[in-house]
Amino acid sequence: MLETISRRVVLLALLIAVTAQVAVAADLGTFRPPAVPLVTVDPYTSVWSFSDQLHQSWPVHWTGAPHAMAGMIRVDGKTYRFMGPQNVCPAAARQTSVTVAPTSTRYVFIADGVELTVTFTTPILPSDLSLLASPVTYLTYSVKALDGKSHDVTLYFDASGEWVVNDAKQRIVWQRLAKPIAGMQFMTMGSAEQPILAKSGDNRRIDWGHLHIGAPAGTGNRLGVLPHDVRGDFVNSGEIPAADDTAMPRPANEDWPVIASVLDLGTVSNKPVERLMILAYDDIFSIEYMHQKLRPWWAKEFRGFQDMICHCIKNYADIARQCEAFDAELLADARQIGGAAYERLIAISYRHTWASGKIVVSPDGAEPWFFHKECFSNGCMATVDVSYPAAPFFALFSPTLLNGMAAPVFDYAATD
Repeated sequence: MLETISRRVVLLALLIAVTAQVAVAADLGTFRPPAVPLVTVDPYTSVWSFSDQLHQSWPVHWTGAPHAMAGMIRVDGKTYRFMGPQNVCPAAARQTSVTVAPTSTRYVFIADGVELTVTFTTPILPSDLSLLASPVTYLTYSVKALDGKSHDVTLYFDASGEWVVNDAKQRIVWQRLAKPIAGMQFMTMGSAEQPILAKSGDNRRIDWGHLHIGAPAGTGNRLGVLPHDVRGDFVNSGEIPAADDTAMPRPANEDWPVIASVLDLGTVSNKPVERLMILAYDDIFSIEYMHQKLRPWWAKEFRGFQDMICHCIKNYADIARQCEAFDAELLADARQIGGAAYERLIAISYRHTWASGKIVVSPDGAEPWFFHKECFSNGCMATVDVSYPAAPFFALFSPTLLNGMAAPVFDYAATD
């Protein structure tokens, strides 16, 4: 999996050993990253929690603009929020922990004798380039009773149209995929205009392509697009309307349309009941390089976006095991080298580094190229001052993409 990682991880240790010492807190048990990664694929599909508790504020894009997600759990007729601020639901489940690993972030909540574990996993496995480049995040739920009783449990999730526009005044559209993919129903959402790579800059969100959200098909589960006040419907009744909102195109901030899902878990006892959702983004074209639009690397590896999603769903169990094993091995090596503080520094920096750029197909269609995106500078990408300090990371995890960082720089330098 990570060939001779114990020897080569020293590269990272030498680079940031001093920083690791700064990360030491008086009580490591209270550690929480200032930005907790949730859905971290690339500079556009990049959603974080800036709060101590997941239910204290809206998740945001790395630029700070809200990319709202709301989450609620209903236990025996009482509803509690676990994600999003108080206006989602007045009552909040009690968050007992948050754990950040290289490929996943896990939150644990308690409400009315029930424990809910919410896990965001982006399968950034360097040994599998096709998976590494796939713009998919798994959202998994695990619910069990802690009090020896049985409870009726229903879950709610939604994501807003802010995910698909740079400005909430832009108009959005949505649709339901005609057929399930590997047993999951999907809704998609995107901007009405679709200005693909039309603008550049730093403080920008994606306003082209389509967000895909998948939930299990079947009786008791619901997925659709509805105004944001559907959250109140779930708080009061545990249900949401059956019919989709059809008033489109319309601005993302006009009644704030959301892709909403309800999952009926039935009766839950001390045996965990699990559910899986999929969050994925099809950006169509990722980079414009020398007046040529470049496709994302996954488009070369799969027959299409739905084929890629199907692969990720069908292989979820194996991919989840690989992610867990990768996380455990990498963190064990980091802990052996630099202790608990260094282990946590590696845990929080791994997805930061991957999500800083995008893997695309080179102009000749032959190689994977990796473009870093700068943060609030002058709109640049693939700059050497960013690539240079990242080089040891890519030398360790993906020499192929280290070459993919250098190639466009040399290619550009060879032009007139």
